[in-house]
Amino acid sequence: MEKEMLLSLVNRIIKVDRGGPESRVGRLLAVGKDYLTLHTKEDGIIYYNRHHVKSLTHNAKKSVDLEVETEELDFIQARDFQDILECLRYKWVKVNRGGPESLEGVLEGVNNEFVTIISNEEVIRVSLFHMRNISQISTCGKSKEDKKEKSKEKDKDEHCKDKKNSSDKGNKESKEKKENNEDKANTVNEQSHNDKAKKEDKSNKEDKEKHEDKANKEDKEKHEGKANKEDKEKREGKANKEDKEKHEGKASKEDKEKHEGKANKEDKEKNEGKANKEDKEKHEGKANKEDKEKREEKANKEEKAKHEDKHQKGEKPKHEVEINEANINHEVKNENE
Repeated sequence: MEKEMLLSLVNRIIKVDRGGPESRVGRLLAVGKDYLTLHTKEDGIIYYNRHHVKSLTHNAKKSVDLEVETEELDFIQARDFQDILECLRYKWVKVNRGGPESLEGVLEGVNNEFVTIISNEEVIRVSLFHMRNISQISTCGKSKEDKKEKSKEKDKDEHCKDKKNSSDKGNKESKEKKENNEDKANTVNEQSHNDKAKKEDKSNKEDKEKHEDKANKEDKEKHEGKANKEDKEKREGKANKEDKEKHEGKASKEDKEKHEGKANKEDKEKNEGKANKEDKEKHEGKANKEDKEKREEKANKEEKAKHEDKHQKGEKPKHEVEINEANINHEVKNENE
């Protein structure tokens, strides 16, 4: 049902459901996220789980007077149905109005799945999803419905004195029993508080150990990551340095070989050029010398032939002897060389 429609019925007399043990007539006091609050004559204030409300009936002509002002009522206003249950913790409550699932007892615990009810010597856990409604019973452990029934029994027992005494005795025993239940409930509450404190201490201790383990693990991973990163950078730096030295050594070696090859080539060319030049000069000197000797020999032969012709004719030049001696000396020198 839409919340806007339910809000329009606040402070009006309505009937929840058409019939059955959970159906009640009363004034709608408040509408929450998933619950509604109803004030009835029979059970006082009831908190209904909206999930289980099948219908709402409002009679515009005929209304019921509950004889109680709304301002005088003290009821719980909370965000949702689970918060209502939290506010009723450690109080005597009645879960559901009738049928086999109806029960009374002390509401001991509430969580997201179920509630824990202590009734006499039983510990009952009721699924939160299947709780139709809940109401708080008066501190003496009686609901108005129980009082009404006992009032009827008292009226009937007035006709007989023995029955009246028996009824008084029964009331006394019932009162003692309920007082014992209240003492037991108080004991259970105290034990529940102690158990809750122990659980909270244990939970806090576990959370603390968990956070410490997590922090230690994160610190360890952080230090290991940092060490691995430094080792990786160190190895990469070393590898880069070795590669650089290797490349520089290789480049230096290639440059050295290149310069040495170039120098050797230049020296070789220089030496070859020098040798070629010396050979050329030697050959040219030898050829010039041979040509000179040839020319001198030819000149000497021509001179000799000329003198011989003149000698045959009877002419003897004045310097013949000197020339002949010079030629002889020259021939001897050539032979020696």
